Amino acid sequence: MSSYRDFLENKTVAIVGPSKSLEYTENNGEYIDSFDVVVRINKGLDILGKTFSGKRADVLYNSLDLDPASGGSIFPESLKAHKIKFVRSPYAFSEGFHSPLVYSHPALAFLGSTYSLEHIDPNLYFNIKKVTNSRVNSGLGAIVDLLSYNISKLYITGIDFYRSSYLSDYNPHKKWETKKDTEKDLEFLVQDDDGHHHPDRQYKYFKDLFMVEDRIELDTFMSEIITDTKYDSWDTIPDSGY
Repeated sequence: MSSYRDFLENKTVAIVGPSKSLEYTENNGEYIDSFDVVVRINKGLDILGKTFSGKRADVLYNSLDLDPASGGSIFPESLKAHKIKFVRSPYAFSEGFHSPLVYSHPALAFLGSTYSLEHIDPNLYFNIKKVTNSRVNSGLGAIVDLLSYNISKLYITGIDFYRSSYLSDYNPHKKWETKKDTEKDLEFLVQDDDGHHHPDRQYKYFKDLFMVEDRIELDTFMSEIITDTKYDSWDTIPDSGY
């Protein structure tokens, strides 16, 4: 198999997240499937086949946290059925909570023999973590990792930094019906440190990246809000996305 760098060389790439806003782009699934490479995140294989999510998957970025609220389980039969070519982690191998001990877990043991599991470059990862003072979300880590390669375009859909909720069937055990539900669950206002996801600071990082990166194409929702300052702060995000 070719290297990840060779696989991505000069390709158009679509990365698909689990945000509710994924539903907002008309004919989104058909558009996603038209790209050279389609990337899914964490439990993203569970939402394949819908008109707004598309059918294809070539790469899976997974946090390798098997908690259903995070990366979820990785099933070898599912990777094979969907013809996944690469499995990557958006966390640096040396990240403290991303301990190498995770690879001793029976549910992940097969990865070492089936895939050449690789991680985002630690310099990229720890720069994001430092600038955002936040635990890096899988979506942002995957975006930065992909843009470090010579791809020709990156279409981003379903990743909106909690400007909307999750798709209802992506995390059904989470009852995020309002912003307050999300805020309470993520604890980012109570635990304001780099051990917790901070949506606003990661969104700002992404907006700054978008301003200088002409390879990024946004979906309908993100195209509409990227210049709308009320979406910059958790305090002023409309509840309509929840």
